[in-house]
Amino acid sequence: MRHDLPRGTIRAKADVGHLEVGYVDELTSRMPSPEEARTLALASGVPVMVYVRTAWTNERPVRVTRTIFPADRNRVVYELGDLSAYDGNLRPHEFTGSMSGARLISPGVTKVPSDLE
Repeated sequence: MRHDLPRGTIRAKADVGHLEVGYVDELTSRMPSPEEARTLALASGVPVMVYVRTAWTNERPVRVTRTIFPADRNRVVYELGDLSAYDGNLRPHEFTGSMSGARLISPGVTKVPSDLE
């Protein structure tokens, strides 16, 4: 049975005292189950990414959301910190500098410089 909440789950929970104040995100990859492969129309050998977000109040976890994505059709991008100079259009292959002690080798692959290893 499905129950839609017009204002959404997060607001409904906050209205009864369960205000979400933080999240723990987990991102893993694995091979899909046969059902997932059919549902997502995956070619043979294509893995899935599994994204799990656990929402916390000040006292305890109150919500877990699990989303499964085809790994060959999605990209994960984290935007952290002051990004006032970032217009959202920078792609990994366009970056040629170093970041946080890591050097970009190729899109999606970083290597720690030998003096930091």
